Amino acid sequence: MPRLIPLDVLREHFADHYTWAQIYINEINKNYQTTLYCNPAALYVAVKSAYDDIERYKLYHQENPIGQKSNSVKRVAYLIKWIVKTRPIQYQSGEDLKNAIPFIANAGYALALARAHMAAEVRREFHFTLNKEMEIIYDLSYREITGDGLLAIFQNFYDIILDKSPFEKLTPKDFRDRP
Repeated sequence: MPRLIPLDVLREHFADHYTWAQIYINEINKNYQTTLYCNPAALYVAVKSAYDDIERYKLYHQENPIGQKSNSVKRVAYLIKWIVKTRPIQYQSGEDLKNAIPFIANAGYALALARAHMAAEVRREFHFTLNKEMEIIYDLSYREITGDGLLAIFQNFYDIILDKSPFEKLTPKDFRDRP
């Protein structure tokens, strides 16, 4: 398979995500008295695998895979998939293993990346409600969600951010008249 993303661009993406991981980890460690760290090899595998998935997606689903860029939903879905799978944010030895914060940190980091990627593309800052954020983090930590499932979920979020409601506004009469 031809490489659509040059190695120097992949390294740049890795460097960006590593910097963002360090910022995220510093906040978690400060706020929750944890001693988490980022395993650079695991993060590199996550970033490389995500962009490999994006390359395959583009090859099979776009007319001009080299010229067309993927949108943030594709990046988000595949980054989340691989970050949750490779778990680049890890415990230091001696960490209290009863503390759930380190275990869910990868899902939290993945969701923070999702927000950053989508907000940059739509040029609009947004935040999930605390309940929705915790629900998503729980699902990413404890449930198996495929890349295709993540694409569907985050496409819906993306559409809602752009005020494209997936629902029709029906009156009671409209509802009765629908098959």
